[in-house]
Amino acid sequence: MKKLLLLIITAALMFSLISCGEDDEKFDPVPSTEEESRVVMTFKVGDETYPVRYELYRALFIGNHELVDGGDLSRWSTSEREQMLADMDVIITDRAAEIYSVLHLAKQLDIDPYSSAGDKALHNRIKLYVHGGTTESGTKVIGYGSYAKYLDSLAKKGMNYSVGELMFRYSYALDKINEKLVKAALEGATDSALRSYYESEDCARILEAYFQLGTKTEERVNEIRDDLAYADTLAEAAALIIYYTAAIPSEVITPEGEIVGKPVGFYELDDYYYLEYTIAAFGLGAGETSGVITIDNVHDSYTDGYYILIGLEKTEDYFKDNKSAIRQSYVNNTVGRKLYSAKATLLDGFAYSANYDSIDHIKILEEHDILINSD
Repeated sequence: MKKLLLLIITAALMFSLISCGEDDEKFDPVPSTEEESRVVMTFKVGDETYPVRYELYRALFIGNHELVDGGDLSRWSTSEREQMLADMDVIITDRAAEIYSVLHLAKQLDIDPYSSAGDKALHNRIKLYVHGGTTESGTKVIGYGSYAKYLDSLAKKGMNYSVGELMFRYSYALDKINEKLVKAALEGATDSALRSYYESEDCARILEAYFQLGTKTEERVNEIRDDLAYADTLAEAAALIIYYTAAIPSEVITPEGEIVGKPVGFYELDDYYYLEYTIAAFGLGAGETSGVITIDNVHDSYTDGYYILIGLEKTEDYFKDNKSAIRQSYVNNTVGRKLYSAKATLLDGFAYSANYDSIDHIKILEEHDILINSD
């Protein structure tokens, strides 16, 4: 699957639910205040308008500000403020477009996250995080103990009930979209479709060296990068990758000395986190080595880290011997293209609202800092 953004709440709002029977327990929605409800941005697609309310803007600002200020709130009172605000708005606009593009695409695919099934799933999710339990994947969740404490946990992430619900509806819709699009992509993954994809500009073939964060310093990874770049042959570079990383040898080079590597689709990875990776993968000539690519803040210990890519030729032998890997990449890329297209359409119809100018960014951070440190 396309590596999907985790936005601002990571595991706390993942679409991972227990199977619950019917019950009478109520989790009454908490109405947003007039201030929280004011519209600060909009996305327009045809006759559809998707409003970005202050409550969502605030949540995305709180959830992402460290990407531009590095956790130093004092920088918002310096001459850097205007540039940091511009950088933040790029992030917030992108994240908001992601949310509403998924809801827009869901509507096009006759998926309704506000259906009775969606309502029930939302209820079960809240119940899980209030009382605890086990997810369908077997993960144990320790509940907050009460609905009030659950709502308090949302507030400490910069959210209110409305944003928490929106994030769940987004996650629910995304899960259903993926189910539908993956099924359709698999049905269309004929041999000719795979060949067309493999030979197209949508697909690159690379050899990847991955170093999990904390296993090696960036300086050491750069030294290894130079070793790979100056290796006499691809086989020598492959041997170094096996030596320096935890890569499975058979996914790097065969016992007969044939380089394996992997295919990657242009639309396969989330462009927010993986743009540098994708640009590198599609910019390398056969045998060329990328610089060190750092992927961070995905909150996944098997994803965050340092990457070095080596470009590989798309050979006929690889196509014949690695249909499974190509099929998986084809499916990921097909689904990813749909999601990218929906998001691009929304971004084309983006506009600030008059209320945007009234946002007090320093006040947002100060109020949240007081909330976090009030315990």
